[in-house]
Amino acid sequence: MRPTSLAVIGLGAIGGSLAWQARRAGIRRVVGYSPSRAEAVQALAASAVSELADSPATAARGAELVVLAVPPRPTIDLIGRLAPALEPAAVLTDVCSVKAPVVAQARDAGLGARFAGGHPLAGTHASGFAAARPDRLKGCVVYVSETGDSNGHGAARAVMSFWEEVLEAS
Repeated sequence: MRPTSLAVIGLGAIGGSLAWQARRAGIRRVVGYSPSRAEAVQALAASAVSELADSPATAARGAELVVLAVPPRPTIDLIGRLAPALEPAAVLTDVCSVKAPVVAQARDAGLGARFAGGHPLAGTHASGFAAARPDRLKGCVVYVSETGDSNGHGAARAVMSFWEEVLEAS
């Protein structure tokens, strides 16, 4: 999947790196959201995002792929809040290290066919956009988790394709 519009919610070390690498790979519209205004401004100044949103729902509007790059509890909360705001064909993914409760929440929110969890093995001890790098995810191993929905294979393939084709991960 090479989306024409990507939303990244959370612009810390992983989310900021993902957005930045996607922009460098030619994704023109990368909308970022961070609860930290300073972090968001840093991402925009670095051209890691093409525009900023004032809320997660606004960031997701019009996006073909929405990436949740926040800790597990906010991820679980956002899945439920964003489900009704997603475009009808949008795919939702995350980058949490915890999968069972995240995948369960996606199923419970009715996103079983449109969610696939991701876990890139590319972390750092540092945090915030200051720890983001435009090549942090290149070559990293990424685990993708399906929801178990009988129609969920398409979302998993789309997420795997995004990681491989856009971010050059494996």
